[in-house]
Amino acid sequence: MSLPLLMNKMRIVIQQLSKSRTVEDPDFREAVGGDRQHDTQIELMGQVNIASKPSFYDMMRSRTGDTEPTRGRLVFKKSDLVAADVTLQKGDLIVEVGPVAAPTPINCLIEQVRPESPWRGDFLLIVAEFNQDPRKKGSVNR
Repeated sequence: MSLPLLMNKMRIVIQQLSKSRTVEDPDFREAVGGDRQHDTQIELMGQVNIASKPSFYDMMRSRTGDTEPTRGRLVFKKSDLVAADVTLQKGDLIVEVGPVAAPTPINCLIEQVRPESPWRGDFLLIVAEFNQDPRKKGSVNR
């Protein structure tokens, strides 16, 4: 007996990172100067979870020092991604969420992709953590 997997799905538009056009630092595996090149735009159905604003104390450790936690995450059924022949990766850009008739443009960068929800030797879900794209951050006082 399997339990139903309940998800509140919505349309998510992602621009995939172009590995061939992005110059990557071999030590840090990051784009040199933050200059990521994106090309293929894909449309997926998944769940969007946005975290509340973190406090000053909610810092996370990284190899280069303390960093802010991610602002949210996308959750996809692994079977949906396999059927669409899509592999999400760090550096992909989330550009739009919501219905085609009334989309909400956003500019968030996927920072981590990981499998979750193991069951019978495989994972059922793929989770992608995201933050606002640091290249597009601006002051609210203009």
